Amino acid sequence: MRRGSHSFFYEILKDVKNNIDTMVEDLDEKVKKNQLKIFELPSDLIRKNNSLYNVCIFEKKEIYYKSTWKKSKLPDLKKLKIINYGKGYKNLQLTYLGQQLLTFYNKKKKEDFEKLLKNIIGTYNYKGFRPYAFFVKTLYKTFGTSAVDELLFSKILSHPINKTLLENRVKIEGLKHTPPLKEAVRPKSYIENFLYNSGLAIKLNNKSFKLTTSCDQFIKMYFSDQIHSLDELGNKELSTGSTGTRRGQKEFRDKVLAAYNYKCAVTGCELRYGDKYKIDAAHVFPVCAGGSNDVTNGIPMLKHIHQLFDSGAFTIIPPKKNSTKFKIKTSKNLRHNGIFPTNMELSILPSKKNLHPSILSVKNHNEFVFNKGVQKYCSEINNN
Repeated sequence: MRRGSHSFFYEILKDVKNNIDTMVEDLDEKVKKNQLKIFELPSDLIRKNNSLYNVCIFEKKEIYYKSTWKKSKLPDLKKLKIINYGKGYKNLQLTYLGQQLLTFYNKKKKEDFEKLLKNIIGTYNYKGFRPYAFFVKTLYKTFGTSAVDELLFSKILSHPINKTLLENRVKIEGLKHTPPLKEAVRPKSYIENFLYNSGLAIKLNNKSFKLTTSCDQFIKMYFSDQIHSLDELGNKELSTGSTGTRRGQKEFRDKVLAAYNYKCAVTGCELRYGDKYKIDAAHVFPVCAGGSNDVTNGIPMLKHIHQLFDSGAFTIIPPKKNSTKFKIKTSKNLRHNGIFPTNMELSILPSKKNLHPSILSVKNHNEFVFNKGVQKYCSEINNN
């Protein structure tokens, strides 16, 4: 499989490997016992009752905990921004989100607990993409509040992701010929657990569930986007495209500009007036289609370059094997002279490779936005 390439739905949803309610319950127990420090202590791996455990000495006592804590549970909690820690699980602590989540869990504030889980689903980032938010939107666009049975759900997870990115929904007729993949079974249970605990879905029986009407508000909240068209070029009345009111936009812009040393990645230019940088942070894959506010889904651009990018007038080509060079490809309809670097490559990249543009985001922009534009693409998938 190519870098950044994902063929089926389950492949973009399997990054989290635990049920959210179990993780919260187990984390709450460790917090109450003041045992978060045990994970950074030296431990031995032993087998007990046919399960693997880590055993360590904490406060002069032997403490046992399942090996799955370090293998998947702690990494999952960190991915969901419920906890944070350094190398070797050093300085493991609850984030503000984690503190709020456990507070609502203990006080049995179901509505507030569900809101936080919705926020986790709506913002969870995977390589510049928001897979869980996108999946909720796709399910709701496809089924509304009608019942979804287990077999149908397995078939959706086995559905080609590129077709869904193009249509923003699954055609039920087409699922008749979609064989359910065995690899989709495990992600299915985790996803259902997230949906139930967030209030986005309710279980009807052991074989079916349905989404709730709260999905409608969820989609409005997490899929708004500010988009540019070529007609806006030079329009002085436009507000700065990268500093709009979309949730999380200011933090996104700040992080993207800092990663690229406050320069336009395409031209390499710095543009500052007084103490303000006049550079946008462009989303590589648009928010309306499931793009995230992660740095890897952002590229700093001068405003007119940003408008060209959003309009599909040019795209970025992923690096070839053993290369870090992102090539620039322009539309046949675009006439330009002196706008782009002579080598047609991004001029600036972050010093840290893990902050480079997401291969998945770049590939999606190339395939779905290039020569079409964000406005047309989002209009098509939202009105499909």
